Amino acid sequence: YFQHYYISNNLRMPSNGGGKKDGPEVIVTKLLDPPETDAAKKEREELLTVLAELAGRLEHELKEVIRFWDNNSLDTEHLGYLTCVDFDGTIYDTTKYCALQAQQTYIYAKLYNCTDVYHTEDMLETAKMGGEFLLRHAYRASDGRCFHSVSREGKPLSIR
Repeated sequence: YFQHYYISNNLRMPSNGGGKKDGPEVIVTKLLDPPETDAAKKEREELLTVLAELAGRLEHELKEVIRFWDNNSLDTEHLGYLTCVDFDGTIYDTTKYCALQAQQTYIYAKLYNCTDVYHTEDMLETAKMGGEFLLRHAYRASDGRCFHSVSREGKPLSIR
């Protein structure tokens, strides 16, 4: 975007950038934003409106996705999450794929740690549920490998 800037105020500083004058000096030019035109202001306002609408839609979609997974995937009996879930919430397989367990745990933990809306005790407990399942069942200590999949109860099914 340099073509959109006007040149002003030349400042002198050493070429090595460290404050020592041991090399030839170079001219560093300070660049300023051009004055904003009415058309540019209008375009910026329209873009901000579109971005605000998009942010609202994304926030709504996130709430719906979290609600779906909270209602359909939490395995309160064996910990972790049931991830083989159909669109209507039907569980079609209780196999737990460790990568999916880790992804879902990460999302719950990230939402808890990085948002005000989801910084709740329920979100923290849901993240811990996945983390605890992974700690108990995803790792094979004998050789340091992780299981690809385990049963709902955490019994190993496959490793990669």
